Amino acid sequence: MIVQDIGPPDAKILICGEAPGENEARMGKPFVGASGDMLKQMLSHSGIDYAKCFVTNVIDERPPGNNFQYLYEGRTRKVPTDRLREYWKKLREKVKELKPNIVIALGGEALRALTRRTLITSWRGMVTQVDGIKILPTFHPSYVIRQYQDHPIVELDFAKALRESKYSEYHKPHVALVLKPTISQVVGWFNMIENYGANRVSFDIETIGCHVRCMSLAICVSVSGTIEAISIPFIKMPSSSLTEPSDKKTITLTTQSTSASSYWSPEDEITVLDKIAKLFEDKTIEKVGQNSVSFDAPLIESEFGISIKNHSMDLMHLFHCLYAELPKSLSFMCSILRTIFAATV
Repeated sequence: MIVQDIGPPDAKILICGEAPGENEARMGKPFVGASGDMLKQMLSHSGIDYAKCFVTNVIDERPPGNNFQYLYEGRTRKVPTDRLREYWKKLREKVKELKPNIVIALGGEALRALTRRTLITSWRGMVTQVDGIKILPTFHPSYVIRQYQDHPIVELDFAKALRESKYSEYHKPHVALVLKPTISQVVGWFNMIENYGANRVSFDIETIGCHVRCMSLAICVSVSGTIEAISIPFIKMPSSSLTEPSDKKTITLTTQSTSASSYWSPEDEITVLDKIAKLFEDKTIEKVGQNSVSFDAPLIESEFGISIKNHSMDLMHLFHCLYAELPKSLSFMCSILRTIFAATV
């Protein structure tokens, strides 16, 4: 039985599931079973009115035995059949015609159909753009039924979708990031902070063993909304290079050698550390870190002799106090608290 789409065609939010189940096939409407109850509950908790959303699925018929793998072929059942590709095409055309402000893609099949990407755990919470329309992937309600401890994650994703539904534009933040800086760029960056009168700075370090390899600092210029950031290296690997993957999701540092040397000359390193010390010891500027109370700050003091004053916030500790049941990595926190934009498809 064909399961019909429901909801107003001019909805700001389009919800895309995977496939009808037994109850949906019998009733002829999407999300009328247990997954539907879970979906509506989580949407309500997030402030979204289900009745005002347009609701569809990747396919409009129940697959045999509720097994979506029926629509894949090959030895590993990972190659989409022509029939599934046709469903993908039809779905993307539907979304393009309806032009919602945002699409909530529920589960891995909706993610793949709309963006050609796989692994929902890697892309969950990240906003991407397809044919000029924002897509926000998150876990399917059927997964939440099995792993109920993750329902706050989906509800936070829904809250983000509600915020993004207010406008159709792809509002990507402007980040001015300085990598592999010269000494003049480092001095200029700290002078910029002083001239701007920043009252809060975020910092993070990466290490090799018990040594600081690089330190990153960032401020947000409130007038323009620009995030001004710099990554200051201290240890140079002879064969290191910054590489940007084709999906532009991350920037990684590749190394072919274990030998290392100082990035700076002795004179320049003294200049850099003087600038960092002046910033960190300024009591009028708040310092915000991630696992900085337990790790970063003690290591910075041990290696450089710099004590951090007005260390007002450790995001990892703070987040764990607020949401003890959730992961507390920086990447996870950003996925729910910030709108992270993936590369446009």
